[in-house]
Amino acid sequence: QLEEVTKELIEILKTLQEELGDDPHFGEKMFGFVDVAFIPFYCWFHSYETLGQFIFETEWPKIIAWAKRCKQ
Repeated sequence: QLEEVTKELIEILKTLQEELGDDPHFGEKMFGFVDVAFIPFYCWFHSYETLGQFIFETEWPKIIAWAKRCKQ
C-alpha cells in the first residue's frame, strides 16, 4: 500500500509543479489561495522524502524554490 500511496503523491507533485510553471506562486504573480492551502504541507516534505525514497530538491525543484519564497 505504501508503493501505491507514493505513486499517487508523485503524480500530485508532478501536477503541482506543472501548474506552478515558472511563476513565483500558483496561478498568479502574487501569493494566493492555492499557496495558502499548500504551504502547510511543506513541513511534511522531509517525511515524504524518507518514506517515498526520493529527494524533493532533485525531483521537484520548482516546488522547493516556491516553498523557500513562501518562507521569506
